[in-house]
Amino acid sequence: MKKIFAVLMLLVMTVTLAGCGKDKDKVDEYTAENPLVLNFGYVVGTDDAAHLAAVDFKEAIEEESEGRVEVKLYANGELGDDTAVLEAILLGDVQITSCATSPMSGYDAKLTLTELPYLYDDFDSMDEAMTGDVYELVKPWYADVGFELFGFNYDGTRELSNNVRPIYTLDDCKGLKLRAMDSPSHIATLECLGANAIPMGYGDIYTGLQQGTVDGQDNPPALTYTSKFNEVLKYFSLTDMIMSNSPVVMSKKIFDGYPEDIQEMIRKHLVATQVTWQRGAQREAELDYIKKIDESGCEVNEIEDMEEFKKAMDPVYEKAKEDYGEEVYNEFLKAANHK
Repeated sequence: MKKIFAVLMLLVMTVTLAGCGKDKDKVDEYTAENPLVLNFGYVVGTDDAAHLAAVDFKEAIEEESEGRVEVKLYANGELGDDTAVLEAILLGDVQITSCATSPMSGYDAKLTLTELPYLYDDFDSMDEAMTGDVYELVKPWYADVGFELFGFNYDGTRELSNNVRPIYTLDDCKGLKLRAMDSPSHIATLECLGANAIPMGYGDIYTGLQQGTVDGQDNPPALTYTSKFNEVLKYFSLTDMIMSNSPVVMSKKIFDGYPEDIQEMIRKHLVATQVTWQRGAQREAELDYIKKIDESGCEVNEIEDMEEFKKAMDPVYEKAKEDYGEEVYNEFLKAANHK
């Protein structure tokens, strides 16, 4: 059923974007009269820092290219969820996206190593790794499955929120029905907490919380607030479980076919806006969203001791070593400076 839905979504997008994706044609020279059109799609809303960064990217590259490049922005999942957009990227119907990492597991499961729980102790150490050694390590992994990786924007730290009780200890997680992304590593992480992981699409979370299909979810503060999940949640616990980073990608084959000067402009402005600016802006906004969630009536609580949560994740790390081999596993943890 999921496969049929994905195919239907791609057909709809192909019709919607017909005539926009000129990158599929071999063009030696783009002009203001015949510009290269870049469709940039993502699931986040127009209040999110990633969207504001996309607006900056659009303005910067259109100005520098003097109209030779035109960027069309599609926010709020207008072109479908992350999985559908990634498929459309490789087909050439969409050119750029910043997406969650979990859908990348369908191309190469080891790409989700960046989502290991409690991989970093704080934002600064995570930021240094994701813009440095981790990025350099995984960039060829993305290329191997057809994607040009420009870097990662910061998607926020995943925190547990629910309607049953505030979470202070590991025991408080037991038995909770928590929405999970359809990713083996993500499901395993929630199960190690003692929760019941229930795979559910992003677009179904609000209704699922409202109707009690799930007790809670684990999205970051920004997504929780801008998606209004706090309206149907009672407790928001700062478990700091996963520091999420969203890959900013294009089809490598299509990107490599662009004129070199346009390639350079795309890379320069995506890094400046979607990586450098966005990461700082999102972190600052995240702290503000935590306050907004609390003020909205969804109670926020901190956790004094994370050690039992971290220890509970040992099976996730052992499974990663088993799945990807000790060499890849150790190489990644070294790049992440994980101790």
